[in-house]
Amino acid sequence: MPDGGWEPVEPWRVGTRTGPAPAGGDAPATGGRLARSPRRGRLWLGAAALAVIGVVWSVAGRGSGDGGGGGPDGGDPDGEELSEIRERTDEERARDVVADDRADAARRTFAQASRRLELGGSYTYAGTVHAPAPSDARPAHAPAPDVTVEGEVLWPLRTHEIAVDATGRAAETVTIGPTIWQRRAPTREGLAAIAYEFAGDVTTWNGAVVPFGAGAARLPGWLTATTDRVRRSEVDGRRTFAATLPADRLGDTGSGPPRVDGEVELVVDLDRNPLHIEVTVPGEAATGSAWRVSLDIGGIGDTVAIDVPNGELPSVTVGPSLADVQAAGIAAPVELAQLPEGWILTAIALDTDEGRADCARLRLDYNNVESGGRTPDWLALSVLPPMCAVRVATEGTPLEAGAFIGWPATFPGGEGAVLSDGRTTVEYVSSLPSADALRLFETVEPYDPATRPSVLTAP
Repeated sequence: MPDGGWEPVEPWRVGTRTGPAPAGGDAPATGGRLARSPRRGRLWLGAAALAVIGVVWSVAGRGSGDGGGGGPDGGDPDGEELSEIRERTDEERARDVVADDRADAARRTFAQASRRLELGGSYTYAGTVHAPAPSDARPAHAPAPDVTVEGEVLWPLRTHEIAVDATGRAAETVTIGPTIWQRRAPTREGLAAIAYEFAGDVTTWNGAVVPFGAGAARLPGWLTATTDRVRRSEVDGRRTFAATLPADRLGDTGSGPPRVDGEVELVVDLDRNPLHIEVTVPGEAATGSAWRVSLDIGGIGDTVAIDVPNGELPSVTVGPSLADVQAAGIAAPVELAQLPEGWILTAIALDTDEGRADCARLRLDYNNVESGGRTPDWLALSVLPPMCAVRVATEGTPLEAGAFIGWPATFPGGEGAVLSDGRTTVEYVSSLPSADALRLFETVEPYDPATRPSVLTAP
């Protein structure tokens, strides 16, 4: 036994006095002490600190209770309280995770539904519409503000729809690019006997702030443009989501752009295929909305044929009149009479500020808008007085197209030609091979902005 009468003890054990007390002190009243080795002093201090914290926590917990030594069932109230706090925190964290997951699921659902419609390339729809007047968002000149509709879309440029009102009157509408054709009849069955008539142009068809296309072709773009997307419910495998459509993304609805944001309801199946899309602009109308389309979606990717009415290709028809062009100094303006299928006349403009007096320029832009993902071909035509044409080298074999004779030319935008018939000079530049571009130029006819090109016939 060591000096002083104390037995050696392991750290964290209570020692027992077996001999006289050390000099200069009394024996502990309890007959023992906490023993430690000099090398493990830090461990002893840590244990003591934990013991003090436990006592303080225990006293604080009991002080807030009924003064008893345990919980109602004799258990430890402090442990129960800690467990309750931990459980509540976990629940809140789980709710946050669920909320984040739902928001992300809603965002992905709208994006994937939009892509399904675009990548499918075609879809059909049927439902009801409330639209007080025709517009870019609803180009059909319906027989009444409230109609039932059936239609199909070859995304993004072609739509076909039949609308019938409560009395049975019917209207059939086709849009290709910016151009609208329509026919009407007292009954749906009577439509086939009526010829289509040109019904105007969709001014915002080519996409900018407003989604690409016209009418129901805008559905994918509207889904993509939504904000504040939320999940509403799920019934029998049909999941319903809601979102906001900013007013500037909807486009004109017949009385100008809507003053308030639209509301979108999207129903999808478990694979996020769109089953139903409803777009509503709130208002004071009898239907409870100022404008609304409610459509069931089907036939995604099915074969759909939407023919060009009357064999005419679509084109813009808003341009300077023949009188205005002639007054600007272009005596005998021309335009292309035929285009390959899929091409349209996309723009007409009269430039009178060419930096030279009496040198106005009539510009007509033609583009392939159904290129199937390839880089689209194009041809830009400029018509001007003979004295205003650029000078080109007259070497080699001249080009001939009817009464026009000229030479190849290189322009900043690419390769082309300059040709003249003595009264009118035409410059063109194109992405097409030179022979193909000349083939199109051979179809020129007198300019008339009200006419549209027909499909190019075989040579």
